[in-house]
Amino acid sequence: MATNMKRKKKAEVMEDDGSMTLTGHLKELRNRLIICAVVFVVGVVVSLAYADRLIDLLTAMGRDYYQFVSIAPQEKLMQYFRVSILAGVVVYGVLVVAMRILRAEDVKALPKGDKITKLLRLK
Repeated sequence: MATNMKRKKKAEVMEDDGSMTLTGHLKELRNRLIICAVVFVVGVVVSLAYADRLIDLLTAMGRDYYQFVSIAPQEKLMQYFRVSILAGVVVYGVLVVAMRILRAEDVKALPKGDKITKLLRLK
């Protein structure tokens, strides 16, 4: 019975010739957005564990020129979250490139997409 349901759901999304209906496209978009959100949140949560090390790494480059001062108590917390979100974006970007999720046509649509395509060696 479960296999019939899987077949039925697959049949609703994609026809035999490969074309999709509007609802099929929306379901595919929803699934991809959920996967992107989950990967991003996991990257942020994991980088929160290493936020101290990341902040030390980032501030070590300018230690001779400035000193970081937290005036309000929430500034340190907000600093952790900003660094973690930035690390989550970097992790997400690396995974997108490493797993070859982007196609060359997608990147070429960006400004200077030809140079980016050559740099990432996309086909």
